[in-house]
Amino acid sequence: NGTATGDDWQAFVCANQASLAEVGHAIHRVALRELYGDDEPPQLSAREREVLMWTARGKDYKAVGLILGISHHTTKAYLKSARYKLDCTTIAQAVAKALSLRLISE
Repeated sequence: NGTATGDDWQAFVCANQASLAEVGHAIHRVALRELYGDDEPPQLSAREREVLMWTARGKDYKAVGLILGISHHTTKAYLKSARYKLDCTTIAQAVAKALSLRLISE
């Protein structure tokens, strides 16, 4: 209600953390179903997710390669694969879609 304080809200969140997380996951599943119907959402490999995550953080091919111990050519290949799986034409689109689908975090 409108009379709750910040402390009241914090107490509510702490007391109901597991239930709130469950509701959040349920909403996410419904949203994915709305987007993809009965099809599975895109599945990225762990390395594709890593490359996208570092790209989301502003790193270029060479920097991502150095961080992950791979060549910048391999980095480009992982990004190309992720773009294809996510049905995106640009890296920026792939990063945005992966973030919105919670496949990566910033």
